Amino acid sequence: MKLRITKISISAFASLGAFLITLLAFFSTNESIKQKQKIDFENQAYLVRQSVNYHLQNYLNVLVQTRSMFYSSKVVSREEFSTYVDNLDILNMYPSIQGLGYVERILAKDLSAHEESIRREGFPDYHVWPTFERPEYYSIVYLEPFDWRNQKAFGFDMYTEKDRKEAMAGARDTGLPYMTTRVILVQETNVDIQYGFLIYVPLYYSTKNLFTAKERQKKLRGFIYSPFRAKNFFKTVLKDYEVEHYGLDVYIGDDTADNLIYSDHRGNEKLTPDETKTSELPFSGGKFIIKFYNYHQATSSEFTPYIILALGSFFSLTLFWLVWKHLKNARLERERARNYEALNRIGKVLSAELDLEKLVQSITDAGLELSHGVFGAFFYYRNLDGQGDYTVYSLSNTSEASFEDFPFDSFKEMFSPVFKGEKNVLFGDITKDPEYFGITKGNFIVRSLLGVPVVSRSGEVMGALFYGHNKPNVFEEREKILIEGIASQAAIAIDNAQLHKETKEAVAVRDEFLSIASHELKTPITSMKLQFQLAMKLIQRKDPKVFNPEAVEKRIALANIQIDRMSKLVDDMLESSRFASNKLELFIEEVDLIELVQTTIDILEPLLERNKIKLEFHKKTQESKVIGDKHRLTQVVNNFISNAMKYGDGNPIDICIEENQKDVILKVHDHGIGISEDKLDKIFDLYERAVPSSNISGLGLGLFIAREIVKAHHGKIKVESKLGDGSTFSLFLPKSKR
Repeated sequence: MKLRITKISISAFASLGAFLITLLAFFSTNESIKQKQKIDFENQAYLVRQSVNYHLQNYLNVLVQTRSMFYSSKVVSREEFSTYVDNLDILNMYPSIQGLGYVERILAKDLSAHEESIRREGFPDYHVWPTFERPEYYSIVYLEPFDWRNQKAFGFDMYTEKDRKEAMAGARDTGLPYMTTRVILVQETNVDIQYGFLIYVPLYYSTKNLFTAKERQKKLRGFIYSPFRAKNFFKTVLKDYEVEHYGLDVYIGDDTADNLIYSDHRGNEKLTPDETKTSELPFSGGKFIIKFYNYHQATSSEFTPYIILALGSFFSLTLFWLVWKHLKNARLERERARNYEALNRIGKVLSAELDLEKLVQSITDAGLELSHGVFGAFFYYRNLDGQGDYTVYSLSNTSEASFEDFPFDSFKEMFSPVFKGEKNVLFGDITKDPEYFGITKGNFIVRSLLGVPVVSRSGEVMGALFYGHNKPNVFEEREKILIEGIASQAAIAIDNAQLHKETKEAVAVRDEFLSIASHELKTPITSMKLQFQLAMKLIQRKDPKVFNPEAVEKRIALANIQIDRMSKLVDDMLESSRFASNKLELFIEEVDLIELVQTTIDILEPLLERNKIKLEFHKKTQESKVIGDKHRLTQVVNNFISNAMKYGDGNPIDICIEENQKDVILKVHDHGIGISEDKLDKIFDLYERAVPSSNISGLGLGLFIAREIVKAHHGKIKVESKLGDGSTFSLFLPKSKR
C-alpha cells in the first residue's frame, strides 16, 4: 500500500512538476506571441509611414529640380520641358505621379497675347478656362506626359477653385512648396474616379529680395506642380506591404470623413480592429494622417501554448525546446526593435552634424556599434591634385598605427566592386577565400569582414565602410542590412555636410569681396574729401592760393583720377553682374588683333613711361584677323597688360602675337611676382586675386570678366606661372574665315 502511495506521490509530483513547467511555458509563450505581434504591427506601421514620406520627398525633389531648369534659362520651351520630363522617365521612375507641369501667371491685359502664342504652337483650340473675367489668370501651359488624361487639364486656371487657390497662395506667399487638401482632379472621367491632391512649388522672375509676401506676390512667375491620383499613388507606395490582416486609412488634413483620401481594409471593413496606430506626417504646408489597423487573425502559433498545456507532461523535452526557441525569437525581436531605435537615433545625430570630419567619425562609430565588429574603417574618396583615390578617413576601435603596413593597393583591388558601388561583400572567414591576400599583419587580425559602399543620391560613390572581427562568422545578413541603412543615411549626411562647407566658403568669398570693395571705394573718396577739405579751409581763411589756376587745375586733376578709379570699380562690378545674368551683347566685326594691341599699348604709353616700365611687342605673324567685338577684346588686352604692369614689379613686359592652324594667339609675359600653384585654377573665378587683398588694389573681377568675354568669342585663356618667376597669359581666338 505504501509502495503504491509512494509511486502515486512520485508520479503526482512528477506530473505536477511537468504541469507547472507546462503552465510556465504556456503563459510565457502566450505573452511573447502577443508581444511579437505588437512589435510586427508597430514596425509595419512605421515602415508604411516612412515609405509614404520617402516617395513624397522624392517627388518634391523632382519639382524643385524642375524649377531650377526655369531659373537657369530665361525661356523654357515646350519641347525643352517635354525632353526634360522624358529624361526623368517619370512613368518608370515615378509610376505613382500623374504628371509634371508648369502653371503660368498671366495678367488680364496679356491674356489675348498669351492665348494666341500657345495657339501658334499647334493648339488652335487653346484657351484659358473658366473664362470669366478676373485680374490675373493661372493657366496650365505644360503638363507631361501629355496623354489624353492630362490633356483634359490643358489651359485650366486652378486659381479659380478654392482648395487649389489656398495652396497656390500659400506657396506664393511663403516661397515654399504647398500641398492642397483633398480634391478631384480635372483629369478624372466617369470611370474609376479617384480623389487626388496637388503639390505646388512657386517660381519667381527673380530670387533676389524675396523677404516679404508682398515682394513674392509681385515677382511671381508661376508654379511647377504635380497632380496625384490618390489610389494610384498609395498603391504604388505601399505595394510591398500586402498584409491581409492589416488595414489603412489616409487622411489629408484632419481625420474627418471629408478628408479621407485613401482607404484599404482588405475586405475587413465590418470587423473591429484589435489595434490602431495613428501617425501624423507633416508635408508642404499640410499633413497626412495615417491610421494603421490590425485585424487579428488566429495563426497556428497561437495554439502552441494550448498544445503545450495539453501534452506538456508527454512532450516535456519538446516543451523546453519550444520555450528556448521562442525566447530566442523574442530576443531577436527585441534586438530588432533596439536596432530600429538605434538607427533612428543615429539618423538624428547624422542630420544635425555638419562638420565632415566629425560626421564621418560618427558614421564609422555607429556602424561599429550596430555590427558588433572589433574595428571599423571609412575609406573616403578624395580628389587631390586631379588624382582621385580612396584613403582611410576615420577609424573606430583601432589606431592609425595598425594600418601602417596595411596592403591598401591589394585591398582596393580585391574589393573594387565595393569601391565602385557595384555590390556589398560579406565574408564569414576571409582567410578561407581563394583570393585571400593576407591582410592579417602582426596584431591586426581579420577573419570576418563586411564592406558596404556609400553612394550619394546622384549615384556618385563617396567612399566605403568596412568592419572586421578576429573571429569567424560574426557578421550575418542582419548586420549587412543594418550597415546598408547606415550607409544610405551617411550618403545624405555627407552630401549635406559638403553643401554646408561649400556654402560657408561662398559666404567667406562674399565677405572678402565686400571688404575689398569697401576699402577700394573708400580710398578715392577719402582722397577727394581731403582735397576739398583743404580747399574749404583756404577759402575760409581767404587764402589767395585757393584761386591759383595751377592749384585749382591740380586739385581737379586729382579728383578726376579718383573719380575715374571709382568709375572703373563700379564698371567692373556691373560687368560681372551682366555675365552672371547672361546679358552680354556683342557687336561682331572683323578685328585686326595686331592693330588692336598696338592701339592699346599707345593708350597705356604715358602710364608705362611714368612707371618706367619697358614693353616690347613682337609680331610673329602678319595674319592676325579675328571675328569679334572690338571694344570687348580691347577690354581683355587692356586687362592683360594692366595686370602685367600691376604684378610685374616694374620689370619689362613682353607681348607676342603668333598663330597656329586654327587660332591667332596673343601672349603677355611679365617678369614679376608670379602666381602660386594653388591659385592658378582659381584666379579666373569671381572675386579671386593672385595676391592678398591688402597688397595690391582691385576687386578680383578683371580676369573673370576677361574669361567670360573670351568664352563668348569661342576662344580660351591659359596661364603659366611660377611664384617669383613671372606669369604668361595666353589668349587664343579663332581666325577670321572671311
